[in-house]
Amino acid sequence: MRTAATACAALLAAAGASRASPQETATFTNINSNGVLNHAANSVQLRTFNGGYTLGRIDLSGTLTSVHPNTWRSDSRIVITAPHGQSVVFQAFPAGGTFTTLSFSGSVYLPPGTDAAGQWSLRFYEFFDDGGSGLVDARWSFTLTLTDEPPAPPASTDLGTLTAAGLSGSAPMSVGQVRWFRFALPEPVPGGAGRFADLDTFGSTIAAGSGFANDTTIGLYDSAGARVARDDDSCDGFLSQLTFGAGTRPPVGDGLPFDGRNGPLAQGTYYLAVATYPSVFGAQRWEVSPGGTQSGTVAVRLRAGVTTSCYPNCDESTALPVLNVADFGCFLTRYAAGDPYANCDGSTTAPVLNVQDFGCFLTRYATGCP
Repeated sequence: MRTAATACAALLAAAGASRASPQETATFTNINSNGVLNHAANSVQLRTFNGGYTLGRIDLSGTLTSVHPNTWRSDSRIVITAPHGQSVVFQAFPAGGTFTTLSFSGSVYLPPGTDAAGQWSLRFYEFFDDGGSGLVDARWSFTLTLTDEPPAPPASTDLGTLTAAGLSGSAPMSVGQVRWFRFALPEPVPGGAGRFADLDTFGSTIAAGSGFANDTTIGLYDSAGARVARDDDSCDGFLSQLTFGAGTRPPVGDGLPFDGRNGPLAQGTYYLAVATYPSVFGAQRWEVSPGGTQSGTVAVRLRAGVTTSCYPNCDESTALPVLNVADFGCFLTRYAAGDPYANCDGSTTAPVLNVQDFGCFLTRYATGCP
């Protein structure tokens, strides 16, 4: 079944993104788009560039014209291959049906360190060949510009600084969309104090589409655009989670426990990408290619804290007796702040912090420390 959204390897720049001074350009006029990828009917164009600069963003701007009446704008693709074999797929329109002539402007990146000098290849093809190889589907006319512009961080919702109080956010999700959330981590995890940081998409409400309901995928990137970690289905149902640092916290529903399995996390600014399944999270430059057909609202929860080997020792005191009246005051304070620590019974039904947590804390206090 054909869909308007597809998992392509390209990173399309946001509309209106600033342009770098061009290093080199090439113009292509009335180039046929025909045949599925690597079919003999594909048009292949070669161009030679001089290089001598650090290749950054590759801009494409022009028009796509329908030739076959049934072709979709989302079908037409270009494989752009650099002289030493690095390649990326450009798709002018990630979604949409039939058309006449449309203008486009978009960008892609090749892996860092790609050399621009030498012969480039552009292969034009159709994801779905409506007329068969005997009939041309569409024609491209555009200018390709090589720049030295480095990638910019994606537009994102700023959640703030991740502290023990936690962070949360939500956003509407349309078909084929990636939602980005940004947060600052003020100190490393686990760090010297046994710190942790947990992230999940619990609370998302996404219709099934052609897949499963509430089926999210997530990828975490650092401030330089390098992927730190990614996940699919580790949280309750088909939801996603990441967990960094020390200790173990209870799972949500039938998900995995939050046990720091994604490793340490350095202090700094991070970008969390949320999409629906299936999606591809590239290793560099915040490159995310969404492929799902679901839509709805995505929710994210971020929690941080300090682990302790003895749960009721809330204030982590070391003087004997380690369990004392101060731990009750500590628990009340953390409960009032909405700290995930106070969810003693690990409940997932809202409100997760409730009177049952007080009974749980009393029971664990009475049990004592190992």
